Amino acid sequence: MVKFFRKCLWMALFLLFIGADGVRGQWTKMATNAVQYSSAEFGAIYYHDGIIWAGNRNLVFSEDSGKTWNTSSLPVVGPPITAISFFTKDTGVVCTLDTGIFRTYDRGRTWTTVTSSAVISDISYGNSSSSIFATSWNNPGGVLSSTNGGQSWGLSYSAYLASGLAVDMNGTIYADGAYNNVFVISSTDQGSSWKSSVATFDLDSYSLAVDQCDPSWLYIANENYYLPGDGNSKLYYSSNSGVTWGAGFSHVGHYLSGSISVSAHALYAQTLSNGILRSTDHGASWVNIGGPSQYADSRDVFAINDNIIFAIDAEGSIWATFNSGGDSLTFSGPTYLTALPTSLFTSDTICDSLIDTVFISRSCPSPSITGWSIVGQNSSSYMASYLSFNSILVTLHAKNKGIQNAKLVIHIDNGSNDTVSFAGYTKANTFKASPDTAFTSDTITTCDSLSRPVVFNKVGCNPPSVSGWSIIGHDRASYSASIFSNDSILVTLNGTNHGKQNAKLVLRLNNGSNDTVSLAGNVTPNVLVLLPKHCSHPIRSAATVLLAQFYLAELAASLLLSRGGRSSALITQVLGRAILPIILSKSLCMARSKGIKVRSYSSILITARTIPLLLPDTSTFFQMH
Repeated sequence: MVKFFRKCLWMALFLLFIGADGVRGQWTKMATNAVQYSSAEFGAIYYHDGIIWAGNRNLVFSEDSGKTWNTSSLPVVGPPITAISFFTKDTGVVCTLDTGIFRTYDRGRTWTTVTSSAVISDISYGNSSSSIFATSWNNPGGVLSSTNGGQSWGLSYSAYLASGLAVDMNGTIYADGAYNNVFVISSTDQGSSWKSSVATFDLDSYSLAVDQCDPSWLYIANENYYLPGDGNSKLYYSSNSGVTWGAGFSHVGHYLSGSISVSAHALYAQTLSNGILRSTDHGASWVNIGGPSQYADSRDVFAINDNIIFAIDAEGSIWATFNSGGDSLTFSGPTYLTALPTSLFTSDTICDSLIDTVFISRSCPSPSITGWSIVGQNSSSYMASYLSFNSILVTLHAKNKGIQNAKLVIHIDNGSNDTVSFAGYTKANTFKASPDTAFTSDTITTCDSLSRPVVFNKVGCNPPSVSGWSIIGHDRASYSASIFSNDSILVTLNGTNHGKQNAKLVLRLNNGSNDTVSLAGNVTPNVLVLLPKHCSHPIRSAATVLLAQFYLAELAASLLLSRGGRSSALITQVLGRAILPIILSKSLCMARSKGIKVRSYSSILITARTIPLLLPDTSTFFQMH
């Protein structure tokens, strides 16, 4: 019986440590030869928002904690990947040794080359997706920066070369650079100015990391492999944000690969041939937790938390431990994540847009934010985006007028939510032309005109303005418009055609929208009233007798109505001589157009010849002799 149990014990140990394929201690092979290597150095692994990215000559990713892997379309065909950084699940950058920087906005489905001239060692986002920093070995050497998401780049700090790069939770940027020795520089203003540390290190210090919970702790992996100094591999630390430095680990000869990663309570460093080291006291002491080894100048280990670590080996296989290599780390104390303040925009009144910040207070370690949503009646008036690890940027837009009630719901990976209430007041920028309809009760006669102003009613700080106008519709030729002032436009109804005049004034606004005013005037024919200048004793003649007998006024009116109003003159009474001065009581425009001789602005001559001109087709009614 004793021999049986002893045999079982040895069998268990054999399976645990050497017998089972894909297992080294408490490490599991998640993907075999997934990362392509054609040279011994470089490569990177990175985790953000639930996605693991790994690459060297290709780029693979997993969205299910490493169970399955997919190949991204990143066109890496030359020098290998040196670093990976993502700001959101979809927005990220990858840098390579000689082919520059690639950017994606769609979770790696497509990539764009944003710079191809420099030899890029490391890369990281700053405090927004527009702010990116990269370290370069040459052409030029130093720290490069972009403020527009990588569209253009500038040299933020010049050095012989710069290698490691890290950004802490407060947005401070750290980089290590070199002339004859390595130094660490830092910037608290997104690269506008830099401060250098007083300590120096040996050359070939490849990676730089910052503590996730306490940003005053920094770490540097000094390989002493390609550019040997004193011949020892070292891990340096600083407890005061890089002001002073000490060596917490030293090993004779080539030992460290350059890969380091920091979790909430632990620091991990990959070696060339002895797996991975772990420290839980800021690098003062170290233990070996097994796992894969890797070549020099690599960034092939990433700690998702204290116990979940992913790493790449020298053959391109991806490994993971879910218990920190076999002895899970546990730390007492509650974990929390709280958004502050609990309400935003409550005392703000705007008419364009306003930006404010939601700050995240969290324990270390803490739950993670998996996403957020804006809900409520006026949710469309707000927009939110990450500003940094500890803050979310919220923008209130004046899309609608009045109180804008909504809520920001922050989704946390422990299944809970935190909310921030929004209640800003907006004065919407609006434009409205008044009246809605012009000329509805107006009637003019042919050849006359009438002008009416259309007033612009504007509300808000920056309301739309009129950039142009047009008149459309069936009777558009009867109307004209011109700017009367900045707040109105003058519209004129012209009596060119008689009858109902329907059209629309279309005002084009500089925000891309239109406003319309309906135009609906009425035009009637000119009425030419002819009265005798001397009518006490009519002079009878053949013509006047004939005209008097037929009561010309009534006949003319009947004729005009039957003709649809084509004629413009109505003779209501003619008495007197054959050639008689007549007083003119209405417009002369039609008389002139008919060729009637105008004696003055108050009278014209009526003869047997001019009567048919004023009353067309009347020869069948009047026989002139």
